[in-house]
Amino acid sequence: MKHSPDLMSFLIELKKTLEVALKNRKELYIQPPSHSFYTDLLNEIGAVGWDKLVCVYTSFSTVKVKAEHASGRKHVITVKLKVKHPREPPDCIVDFSVPFSISWTPQSSLVNVHNQFLVALESLKAFWHVMNETDEETWVLEAEKPPWSITTCRLALGPNVSINIDIDPKHPTMLPEFCFLGAVIKPLGIKLSGNIH
Repeated sequence: MKHSPDLMSFLIELKKTLEVALKNRKELYIQPPSHSFYTDLLNEIGAVGWDKLVCVYTSFSTVKVKAEHASGRKHVITVKLKVKHPREPPDCIVDFSVPFSISWTPQSSLVNVHNQFLVALESLKAFWHVMNETDEETWVLEAEKPPWSITTCRLALGPNVSINIDIDPKHPTMLPEFCFLGAVIKPLGIKLSGNIH
């Protein structure tokens, strides 16, 4: 207002500014999903099973579905749907350590995502067995109650000596990456090298 000579020129400048802002906003505006989007999504959730539904965000843009592994572990997949669902694949976030990607066609649905999630969980069975055995048979210093996405842990070996291990989820029975920690670790390195086989 300080730079305008009078009220009329200020209003004209304000009008131009608002027109530009509205034009830019229209370009960013995305058409909300159709009625059939919501109907189809509810049918997809029903096909997966309402008992497996953890939550649906109020915008219906995100759905969380759980799966229970044969060993009793419960896992959650977060499915972020696109406005053009099912023509565009959703983004999926899982609670385990291996990258998860889905194969998607325009005929795919939440059932396909859930089935691929179950297959991915089954492929990690050996990894979780090794992690459970590590928890049960060793003195774990860190992490005490790790989430399923953690592949590393620190184990106590003796007074003032520990080892950090990082287990490869795809090859859990192979020798993990490791690092000894503590005051006197050289003898442990030598012993390990002698018995590496």
